[in-house]
Amino acid sequence: MQDAGGTALADGVLVRVGTFGVQTDTTIRSYFTADAATTRTNLEGNFSVFGSGTLTGGQIFFDPTETVELNYDTTPGAQATYGDKDIYVMIFNNAVAGSATQVGLFRGIVDPSSGQRVYRFASDNSQGSDLEFSPVFIETMFGNFQTPGDGTYQLGALNQAYGITSALTATATRNNAFSYAITANNGPTSYSTTALPAGLNVSAATGVISGTPTAAAGDYPITIRATGASGTVQTTLTLTLQNPAGGVPSITSSTAAQTATAGVVFPSYTITGSDSPTSYGASGLPAGISVDTNSGVISGTATQTGTFTVTITATNGSGSGSSQFNLTVVAPTLSFSNKAFTLQTADTTAAPTPTTGFVPTSYTLQSGTVPAGLTLDAGTGRISGTPTQTAIATLTIRGTRAGVTADGTITVTVNTALATINSASTFSATKGTSLAAGSGNYQITTVPSASLATPTSFVIVSGTLAPGLTLNTSSGVISGTPNTEGVFTVGLSANNGGAQGGGNGPTFNLTITVEIAAPAIDSSLIAFAGTYTPFTYVLTAANSPTSYSVENRPAWVSSVTTFTDSGVIKTRISGQPTAAGRHELTVSAFNTGRTGGAQRDTETLVITVYDSKPSASSVGITPPGTGQVGVPFSTYLTGAARDVNDPVYFNATGLPSGLTFGSAAARQQGLITGTPTKGGIYPVKVYMQNPKGYTTTTLTITILPLP
Repeated sequence: MQDAGGTALADGVLVRVGTFGVQTDTTIRSYFTADAATTRTNLEGNFSVFGSGTLTGGQIFFDPTETVELNYDTTPGAQATYGDKDIYVMIFNNAVAGSATQVGLFRGIVDPSSGQRVYRFASDNSQGSDLEFSPVFIETMFGNFQTPGDGTYQLGALNQAYGITSALTATATRNNAFSYAITANNGPTSYSTTALPAGLNVSAATGVISGTPTAAAGDYPITIRATGASGTVQTTLTLTLQNPAGGVPSITSSTAAQTATAGVVFPSYTITGSDSPTSYGASGLPAGISVDTNSGVISGTATQTGTFTVTITATNGSGSGSSQFNLTVVAPTLSFSNKAFTLQTADTTAAPTPTTGFVPTSYTLQSGTVPAGLTLDAGTGRISGTPTQTAIATLTIRGTRAGVTADGTITVTVNTALATINSASTFSATKGTSLAAGSGNYQITTVPSASLATPTSFVIVSGTLAPGLTLNTSSGVISGTPNTEGVFTVGLSANNGGAQGGGNGPTFNLTITVEIAAPAIDSSLIAFAGTYTPFTYVLTAANSPTSYSVENRPAWVSSVTTFTDSGVIKTRISGQPTAAGRHELTVSAFNTGRTGGAQRDTETLVITVYDSKPSASSVGITPPGTGQVGVPFSTYLTGAARDVNDPVYFNATGLPSGLTFGSAAARQQGLITGTPTKGGIYPVKVYMQNPKGYTTTTLTITILPLP
């Protein structure tokens, strides 16, 4: 058995057999620290000793008072256990653990004669046990253990914690050869690094970092790694790269072309050089940009444009080095969003957008004329106000800050307001009834405006009018006779296209509801009959009646029949009166409304039954008065206006020129009207008739000549 240096162990070293219980290898590994005393404390505090003894003449003698019993297992590769705990052997290079400087920790015991792990001690504890230790230990915790049975087992220093052992700082000189070796305990097999400065490389096999560094002077944190059977450990090496002593600086910062914007803070440029410059300089810079001679930082805000050749220098005690780069300074920009104003309506443009970082403090008009009623705000660059005239103006506006200017263009348009319809959004009509005769034509109206928004035409932009209706595009009147019931939505727009910016205004939705008209009885409500004479009356109604009813019928009415005539439903009332009299019948016509509700018209039908012909005395015939040529004349043959319901019809022959019965009602009333055209005495034969027959009488009408 050997120590870490390969020297055979002398008699008297301390040997302990025991267990760490159920602790893992990772936990046990953590007991080995860089401090020897801490390592001893960790091992003694966590290791349960079953037996201990000393090495004498290659044999281990245990304390006779201790009894050490191990499970017996002859299976090759099996692990020694005590109960369910792994068995470890711990060897110190001193009989007193507190004085030891090296320790070995091993797991497993091998019978050298068979090569098997036998796991046993001699039953006579006074006799030494000639045992050898297996290399099955904590993941190669320490040292280069050999194969079982050769008796070569090395101990490691108590303070030899697992990890990298080489120095963690190093210094190199730029452009000079450099070498550094990564070292680690416990047999690493490969090495690696990250973030090496330019010019340096690492050997994965030896861990040597070498090469000629060319990077800029400074401190470089480098991650170094060592990898072995136990895994990979890493730490940070700080490499200080310094300039060679006494050299003239050379410029190491970029000499690529740079760009700046006038009036905008320049992104700083830093001059760097080799050989530790102590001061810096720059010439050819544009106005507003300067160099800090201590730090080499070039910064500021350019106030002139152009391309400038800048010479930069770095100086130390040995001299100065220089180089050049081009700096191009461009003018800032100013952009506007075009704006459309509405005549007589207050509004404002959006704020202008300058190049990022350039903030003008004032704005002036360079060209163009601001439309009447609008003004340019010199502080914000906005154009605002209430325009009083239509216009299209293209303006150039300049923004200025500290002598730096930027121009932008904006087009300002002042348009006439679009016409907005404000008439009623709903309108009702009746099928078959003209709007003029019903609810009246629909007139489109618009919102009064001071902006010349008066429409010149009206258009339908969506939907359709109810069939039968039309839009007068000039007047905005919707008229006609709807012929289809339903609800119709039409989009209307008022157009003032003749004005600046004019056109169709906002769409206005009009809802037109066309109802089905209720039936209207249109047959005469006066009828005449004669006794013992067949009587027929046909009841009719407008607006598509679907049925009729007849109530309060006299007994002599023998039939009420509904029939269809040319597509129109009618009802016939028939019978033969047997006595004179007056009868009032209640008649009704029905149809169904647009929404399904019943609609009706109820009237009173008067039937007068006569049993004799009329006579002059029975109807009260009165001689007519005297007329005059050229003077309107009117006379009732009965001496007074008779009721239209009176059941007598009149006719006449021999009337003076210019006089006549004007209508059927006038014939029933006996009303003669007109303007006589010729004087004279006229015998007039008058006919009087009722359902039973007619009689005649003669009257004289005198017409005086012109005076």
